[in-house]
Amino acid sequence: MTTWQVEQALDGLGECLSIGPAGEHGIRIASPLTAGRRAAGRGGTGASFGFKRLKAVTVKASKEAAAGMRYAEAFSLAEAIKEQRSEMGLRRKSGDPFYAFGTSRGPLYAAENGRMPTANYSSTDAQIPDLGALKVGGGAGGQTPAAVKAGAQAVTVVASMSTHELSGEHWHESLPDAKQSGCCAPCPIACEAADRPTIDGVKTRGRPVHMNRVDRPEYETLAMLGSNLGIGSSLDVMDGNDACNRLGIDTISAGAALSLMCEVAQRGWLPSDWADHFHAPLDFGNFSEGDVVPWAFGVPELPPLALHLLAHATPGDGTLFGTLTAGAVAASEHIEAVTGHPTTRLTAHCKGLDLPAWDPRGKRGNAMAYMTANVGASHMRAGYKEPTGLPDHSAVDLMEELVESQHSIVIRDSMILCAFAKGATPDDVMLQAWKATTGEDCTWADLMERARTQWDQARRWNVEHWARQGKSAAEEDLLSWRLRKEPIPSGVAAGMVSFVDDEDEAACMAAYYQHRGWNSDGVPAN
Repeated sequence: MTTWQVEQALDGLGECLSIGPAGEHGIRIASPLTAGRRAAGRGGTGASFGFKRLKAVTVKASKEAAAGMRYAEAFSLAEAIKEQRSEMGLRRKSGDPFYAFGTSRGPLYAAENGRMPTANYSSTDAQIPDLGALKVGGGAGGQTPAAVKAGAQAVTVVASMSTHELSGEHWHESLPDAKQSGCCAPCPIACEAADRPTIDGVKTRGRPVHMNRVDRPEYETLAMLGSNLGIGSSLDVMDGNDACNRLGIDTISAGAALSLMCEVAQRGWLPSDWADHFHAPLDFGNFSEGDVVPWAFGVPELPPLALHLLAHATPGDGTLFGTLTAGAVAASEHIEAVTGHPTTRLTAHCKGLDLPAWDPRGKRGNAMAYMTANVGASHMRAGYKEPTGLPDHSAVDLMEELVESQHSIVIRDSMILCAFAKGATPDDVMLQAWKATTGEDCTWADLMERARTQWDQARRWNVEHWARQGKSAAEEDLLSWRLRKEPIPSGVAAGMVSFVDDEDEAACMAAYYQHRGWNSDGVPAN
């Protein structure tokens, strides 16, 4: 059953968290969803549900339970919430595009700043390079910024995409009847929007029968199932997003897996018993069931068709889709072992977690945020208050701020605040809400110290886990090769890699370890 079919079957039982066919089949990039559209993200939680034969969880509140809830200082909590809502409302009314369109405005900002993944992270500005001319060898490590930029590969652009057509603005222009909907009640931001595939009774786009609602994709989806696959329309991305939602697959990891196969096929690196195409499992778009669908960038129907096959594949059976069920990183390792081609150099990840849609080669200090997150390449575990510029000079001076931001976000997550709300909530208001809820007399510094303790404990678990695998922390605190060694070929970040050079990378990590109070190997004290 798809996640939406589960929602309909359990209608009336409250909010529902469920997996789709991908989770049932143990696909490692599967994700549970709520309301058929809000995913739990990367990490394989959907596969864990499937392994435990857990299809869904429902939760329903009651007036009696709500009446029984007690807060230490209910009035103070209400005042804190009022102040937070007021600030968020002002930002929305001011015309801030992120508050008007949610994250779907991201393609415009990300491409302008050289950070939007394009054609499997081979570029970052919606310009698809000639992959045949993009050599996966050598590298920029150890060079000065000037040498990196001067030595950047001269690569021909074979296709360009419009970032506007990939954005939420374009989505709303194309679907004028779409409404803000489904937001977290009673949020004043209301960053979501949805429409149905008919306008004034006229069907606007053909879709598989199980898709009867369309949601505006978030930025990560617009990039990973859009530009990263050479697909340049928000309406086309909507189809892939719908497929992920119904089948229960994370859109970031889905985009990473599919884009890897497109590049591997284009380079001619596929194992000899794998075809450079697959057969459409159903009628969709310009393809009829059984038609040949090429593994190629720029094919709008590829995501929904390929994801249908992926969700129903048998993990580990040696076939292309069976191998891809383990995700891009594991698939690249398998292909490299079988063919000898350096396929692992084509992936974008840290600690095995697929990179989100923000390329670190376009922002100073971003690489360190990915490399030091305990879960791997997460864009939701750290942030910098001000723009940091390109990584053409060291980020050593940012390491103290990085540590502080990681602790602040631990507090944010403990209070169940979304990133938009955190940005509009001063620390003193967060502290007021905390104290009003718990009755605890504490300071912001107290909460930050607890966050440090939590972060260190998670790190200890990682270190022990790596040790059992015969790995060191230094081996795991690394970005994948493409992000560290392959310069961006075009755009404002042309010639950039994630650090100035190898020495700068080592210096940044040493400074981070020092600010955390860990030893030189990145291990916290007991």
